[in-house]
Amino acid sequence: IGQQLFDNQGQLKSDNRYSSERSAVHRIGNVFIKLVKDPQENPLVAHQYALYLLHQRLGFRAIAPGYPLLWTIKMEKIDIKYWSWVSQAIEGQSLSNLIQEDVSRLSRLDLESYSEQFMYAFLTAQEDGQPANFIAQQVEASDTFRLRTIDSGQAFVQSVRSYSVGQSMKELFHSAKEYTVLKSMGFLLGAHLKQLLHPRVIEKLLLLDATHLLQHWSHRIATVNQAY
Repeated sequence: IGQQLFDNQGQLKSDNRYSSERSAVHRIGNVFIKLVKDPQENPLVAHQYALYLLHQRLGFRAIAPGYPLLWTIKMEKIDIKYWSWVSQAIEGQSLSNLIQEDVSRLSRLDLESYSEQFMYAFLTAQEDGQPANFIAQQVEASDTFRLRTIDSGQAFVQSVRSYSVGQSMKELFHSAKEYTVLKSMGFLLGAHLKQLLHPRVIEKLLLLDATHLLQHWSHRIATVNQAY
């Protein structure tokens, strides 16, 4: 696997289909490996895992399963290290492609799946919920589809932000001094459905003990940090 990810100098190889300026992403079998290019962005891997642990405690199925992995390439003079996020490859169609092909298909979005995405985005204040970060999967023996998120590490952002004079935002909002941050498709797709939240998702939320959930979550994060 390492030979597919790194060259003889210990540098990252890029798969043009998935990679970007910030990361090199490779699909190997049923696994995606996203390697961080800039060490300053290594915390995003930790954020991704922390959010996945929270997602598990909520009992949702909105995120592709994954785990952080540190790669060490032993060179002659120095070891080169890369953090990565290794996740299950979700089969299906990108939500961005689905919308471009036929936006009316959004009315066939599975309500329970959408409810989990909506509440997850709401509870974690997602900042990068663009359509390309969602995969639409056909529900077995049905004409509906469910959504899975493949990248949700940028989270807990401020819900309201200010702008300064000269920014293009002023041209849009004129006299307003602040604007609401709405950066997840999880908030927008409900307009195509007759109901916002599925009863089973409401029941899950009503049964949650927030104090116990947050205590367990923070303890799990602390345990992982100590291990690494």
